[in-house]
Amino acid sequence: MKSPRILICGAGPAGLASAYWLDQAGFNVELIEKRPRDNVEGYLLILHGEGLEMLHQMGIYEAACAQQANIQQIKHVNDRGRIITQINPSTCEFGKLKQLVITRDVLCEILAEQVKHIPCRFNEQVTDLVEDETGVRVAFLSGRTDHFDLVIGADGIHSMTRKLIWNREEDFWYPFDLCFAFFKVPNFMGEHGVEYRYQAFQRALTLYYPSEGDGRAAIFFPGAPDPAILRDDQLRKQFAQAPFANDGWEVKRVLDYFGQYENQYFDCVANIRMPTWSKGRVCLVGDSGYASSPLGAHATSVAFVGGYILANALTQSADYRQAFLAYEEKMRPFVFEVQQRSEKIANRWKSKYLSWFDRRFDPLAPISRGVWKRKEIGVKDLL
Repeated sequence: MKSPRILICGAGPAGLASAYWLDQAGFNVELIEKRPRDNVEGYLLILHGEGLEMLHQMGIYEAACAQQANIQQIKHVNDRGRIITQINPSTCEFGKLKQLVITRDVLCEILAEQVKHIPCRFNEQVTDLVEDETGVRVAFLSGRTDHFDLVIGADGIHSMTRKLIWNREEDFWYPFDLCFAFFKVPNFMGEHGVEYRYQAFQRALTLYYPSEGDGRAAIFFPGAPDPAILRDDQLRKQFAQAPFANDGWEVKRVLDYFGQYENQYFDCVANIRMPTWSKGRVCLVGDSGYASSPLGAHATSVAFVGGYILANALTQSADYRQAFLAYEEKMRPFVFEVQQRSEKIANRWKSKYLSWFDRRFDPLAPISRGVWKRKEIGVKDLL
């Protein structure tokens, strides 16, 4: 019997993990990715609990550990550039958690190696999806067309797959009136294996310098930009710099590099909440269907589990409709819990009632505590 052809839109962590599990289950899988092959943006990802279990299941745990972020010191710095506190992550409470911190591009490289035999077209995305009696007729940006049995949208929070099938984007967006950006910064400080954390009222900057090479910066600040700002490089830079205009230390110098390099990312902090993740022969995985925001520190783990559960459901049922229903039934409680937690963390981060210690010493304290308090589940318990 001919294996069903499945198109996966998106070759980030969600798409690559889904491709791995669907390929393992015997499906004929193809990947597309809208970005160039070497253009993978992102900051540090935290994997723990379910995410680590998935790394073990995919056989890449050791490889990920060998290439995890080298953070030997975390330095909290104030507006005058004074180091308020300096800690070794391996000795603090957060460091004692069973977790792995890795940059997004490195994780994608490891995952891509696992599915290198699966065809993947870069600089490509879907422009039209039309379902017929036997599958989905797909039109691509490159001008080609093809026919697949199923289409999986794993193309992120701004999913083109979701837009084409569901249309009403505003119904699914739950913004938190916060923005964030990740971008590259040269090592002008001459630091190695260090992460700096800077906090001011309702805004924060973290700066990670690995053992070698350029640094990675992340900023968080309140705002709800007009869509035109998200599309214009100069407007986006001005919008991101404005909240930090009066900040000291090296903040202005760091922000000057925003927009100067490729592989940067700027977006709003939001959840994607949908009444259903499938429609006909099209199904969503990861941020495209249930983004939980970077403040929740669980998005990658949820995406990994989603790909695993979906592949398992399709293996267990010959009827894709029943498989999609089973996938949602098993994943929704997990997704709901993570999204609720991410919303609470975002609200706490914005709150003027943060403790004096949190404000002065740890801009990411709400995230850390959200991780500490969450009870992990076993992935097999979801099956």
